[in-house]
Amino acid sequence: MIFDNATHYIRALASDSRLSIVPVQLAADAWGVSRAAIDAMLRDGRLEEIRVDKTRYVSAESLIKLLNEWDKQIAKLRKQIELYASKREVVFYAPLMETVGLRSTVPADRKLIGELLGEISEKTYADDKILLSAIVHRQSTGTTSPGPGFFGLANALGMNVEDESRFLAKQMDKVWSHYAA
Repeated sequence: MIFDNATHYIRALASDSRLSIVPVQLAADAWGVSRAAIDAMLRDGRLEEIRVDKTRYVSAESLIKLLNEWDKQIAKLRKQIELYASKREVVFYAPLMETVGLRSTVPADRKLIGELLGEISEKTYADDKILLSAIVHRQSTGTTSPGPGFFGLANALGMNVEDESRFLAKQMDKVWSHYAA
Protein backbone atom coordinates (compact mmCIF):
# COMPACT_ATOMS: atom_id res chain seq x y z
CA MET A 1 0.00 0.00 0.00
CA ILE A 2 1.42 3.38 -0.97
CA PHE A 3 0.52 6.85 0.31
CA ASP A 4 1.78 10.01 -1.42
CA ASN A 5 2.47 11.81 1.84
CA ALA A 6 2.03 11.67 5.60
CA THR A 7 -1.26 13.59 5.53
CA HIS A 8 -2.86 11.05 3.19
CA TYR A 9 -1.57 8.22 5.38
CA ILE A 10 -2.89 9.80 8.63
CA ARG A 11 -6.31 10.41 7.05
CA ALA A 12 -6.46 6.76 5.91
CA LEU A 13 -5.28 5.57 9.33
CA ALA A 14 -8.05 7.61 11.02
CA SER A 15 -10.64 5.44 9.28
CA ASP A 16 -8.74 2.14 9.33
CA SER A 17 -6.49 1.28 12.30
CA ARG A 18 -5.27 -1.78 10.39
CA LEU A 19 -3.00 0.64 8.58
CA SER A 20 -0.81 1.09 11.66
CA ILE A 21 2.86 0.93 10.72
CA VAL A 22 6.14 -0.15 12.26
CA PRO A 23 9.53 1.09 11.01
CA VAL A 24 11.48 -1.64 9.22
CA GLN A 25 14.28 -1.56 11.81
CA LEU A 26 11.80 -1.87 14.68
CA ALA A 27 10.21 -4.88 12.95
CA ALA A 28 13.68 -6.41 12.56
CA ASP A 29 14.44 -5.81 16.24
CA ALA A 30 11.10 -7.31 17.31
CA TRP A 31 11.58 -10.39 15.16
CA GLY A 32 15.26 -10.70 16.08
CA VAL A 33 16.48 -10.58 12.49
CA SER A 34 18.29 -8.17 10.16
CA ARG A 35 16.66 -5.47 8.06
CA ALA A 36 17.53 -7.63 5.04
CA ALA A 37 15.46 -10.47 6.50
CA ILE A 38 12.49 -8.12 6.94
CA ASP A 39 12.99 -6.96 3.34
CA ALA A 40 12.83 -10.59 2.23
CA MET A 41 9.63 -11.13 4.23
CA LEU A 42 8.13 -8.05 2.60
CA ARG A 43 9.11 -9.30 -0.87
CA ASP A 44 7.73 -12.81 -0.37
CA GLY A 45 4.48 -11.59 1.18
CA ARG A 46 4.93 -12.83 4.74
CA LEU A 47 4.77 -9.19 5.81
CA GLU A 48 2.84 -6.34 4.21
CA GLU A 49 4.63 -3.16 3.18
CA ILE A 50 3.11 0.29 3.59
CA ARG A 51 4.87 3.26 1.94
CA VAL A 52 4.41 6.81 3.08
CA ASP A 53 5.98 9.13 0.56
CA LYS A 54 9.25 7.30 -0.17
CA THR A 55 9.68 5.66 3.23
CA ARG A 56 8.94 1.96 3.66
CA TYR A 57 7.20 0.57 6.75
CA VAL A 58 5.83 -2.76 7.87
CA SER A 59 2.12 -3.14 8.48
CA ALA A 60 1.75 -3.64 12.25
CA GLU A 61 -1.15 -5.98 11.58
CA SER A 62 0.96 -8.27 9.37
CA LEU A 63 3.78 -8.30 11.94
CA ILE A 64 1.36 -9.22 14.72
CA LYS A 65 -0.13 -11.95 12.52
CA LEU A 66 3.33 -13.40 11.84
CA LEU A 67 4.20 -13.35 15.54
CA ASN A 68 0.90 -15.07 16.39
CA GLU A 69 1.62 -17.77 13.79
CA TRP A 70 5.08 -18.25 15.36
CA ASP A 71 3.47 -18.69 18.79
CA LYS A 72 1.02 -21.23 17.37
CA GLN A 73 3.89 -23.21 15.81
CA ILE A 74 5.73 -23.21 19.12
CA ALA A 75 2.65 -24.40 21.01
CA LYS A 76 1.99 -27.15 18.46
CA LEU A 77 5.62 -28.33 18.48
CA ARG A 78 5.86 -28.23 22.25
CA LYS A 79 2.69 -30.29 22.62
CA GLN A 80 4.04 -32.86 20.14
CA ILE A 81 7.43 -33.10 21.88
CA GLU A 82 5.73 -33.40 25.28
CA LEU A 83 3.72 -36.33 23.90
CA TYR A 84 6.94 -38.14 22.96
CA ALA A 85 8.44 -37.22 26.33
CA SER A 86 5.46 -38.70 28.15
CA LYS A 87 6.17 -42.01 26.37
CA ARG A 88 9.92 -41.74 27.08
CA GLU A 89 10.70 -41.63 23.36
CA VAL A 90 13.08 -39.72 21.12
CA VAL A 91 11.60 -37.86 18.16
CA PHE A 92 13.47 -37.11 14.95
CA TYR A 93 13.48 -33.74 13.23
CA ALA A 94 11.75 -34.74 9.99
CA PRO A 95 8.41 -35.98 11.39
CA LEU A 96 8.37 -33.18 13.95
CA MET A 97 8.93 -30.58 11.23
CA GLU A 98 6.04 -31.99 9.22
CA THR A 99 3.64 -31.20 12.08
CA VAL A 100 4.18 -27.48 11.43
CA GLY A 101 4.50 -27.63 7.65
CA LEU A 102 8.29 -27.56 7.42
CA ARG A 103 10.48 -29.83 5.29
CA SER A 104 13.81 -31.23 6.40
CA THR A 105 15.11 -30.94 2.82
CA VAL A 106 14.75 -27.13 2.85
CA PRO A 107 17.72 -25.34 4.47
CA ALA A 108 15.59 -22.38 5.60
CA ASP A 109 13.14 -24.79 7.27
CA ARG A 110 16.01 -26.54 9.08
CA LYS A 111 17.14 -23.16 10.40
CA LEU A 112 13.58 -22.31 11.41
CA ILE A 113 13.03 -25.56 13.32
CA GLY A 114 16.21 -24.85 15.25
CA GLU A 115 14.90 -21.43 16.22
CA LEU A 116 11.53 -22.86 17.25
CA LEU A 117 13.14 -25.61 19.32
CA GLY A 118 15.50 -23.10 20.90
CA GLU A 119 12.60 -20.95 22.05
CA ILE A 120 10.79 -24.00 23.42
CA SER A 121 13.86 -25.08 25.39
CA GLU A 122 14.44 -21.56 26.68
CA LYS A 123 10.88 -21.59 28.06
CA THR A 124 11.12 -25.06 29.59
CA TYR A 125 14.49 -24.18 31.11
CA ALA A 126 13.08 -20.99 32.64
CA ASP A 127 10.04 -22.88 33.96
CA ASP A 128 11.47 -26.26 35.00
CA LYS A 129 15.27 -26.18 34.49
CA ILE A 130 15.05 -28.74 31.67
CA LEU A 131 15.71 -28.53 27.94
CA LEU A 132 12.71 -30.20 26.33
CA SER A 133 14.40 -30.35 22.94
CA ALA A 134 16.98 -32.80 24.34
CA ILE A 135 14.79 -35.59 22.95
CA VAL A 136 14.62 -34.09 19.43
CA HIS A 137 17.39 -35.75 17.43
CA ARG A 138 18.94 -35.77 13.99
CA GLN A 139 18.89 -39.17 12.41
CA SER A 140 22.40 -39.93 11.15
CA THR A 141 24.10 -43.15 10.17
CA GLY A 142 24.69 -45.11 13.35
CA THR A 143 23.97 -42.30 15.81
CA THR A 144 21.35 -39.81 16.89
CA SER A 145 21.67 -36.58 18.79
CA PRO A 146 20.25 -33.06 18.78
CA GLY A 147 21.76 -30.55 16.38
CA PRO A 148 24.64 -28.31 17.42
CA GLY A 149 22.23 -25.51 18.30
CA PHE A 150 21.05 -27.55 21.27
CA PHE A 151 24.51 -27.60 22.83
CA GLY A 152 25.07 -23.95 21.90
CA LEU A 153 21.88 -22.99 23.72
CA ALA A 154 22.91 -25.01 26.77
CA ASN A 155 26.25 -23.19 26.83
CA ALA A 156 24.49 -19.83 26.43
CA LEU A 157 22.30 -20.71 29.42
CA GLY A 158 25.44 -21.30 31.49
CA MET A 159 25.16 -25.07 31.62
CA ASN A 160 28.26 -27.29 31.72
CA VAL A 161 28.45 -29.13 28.40
CA GLU A 162 32.07 -30.33 28.49
CA ASP A 163 31.02 -33.94 27.90
CA GLU A 164 28.20 -33.69 25.35
CA SER A 165 27.18 -37.36 25.62
CA ARG A 166 26.91 -37.26 29.40
CA PHE A 167 25.15 -33.88 29.33
CA LEU A 168 22.63 -35.12 26.76
CA ALA A 169 21.91 -38.31 28.72
CA LYS A 170 21.21 -36.26 31.86
CA GLN A 171 18.97 -33.84 29.99
CA MET A 172 17.01 -36.66 28.37
CA ASP A 173 16.51 -38.30 31.78
CA LYS A 174 15.30 -34.98 33.21
CA VAL A 175 12.83 -34.55 30.34
CA TRP A 176 11.46 -38.08 30.64
CA SER A 177 11.25 -37.91 34.44
CA HIS A 178 9.34 -34.65 34.25
CA TYR A 179 6.89 -35.53 31.48
CA ALA A 180 6.41 -39.25 32.04
CA ALA A 181 5.69 -38.79 35.75
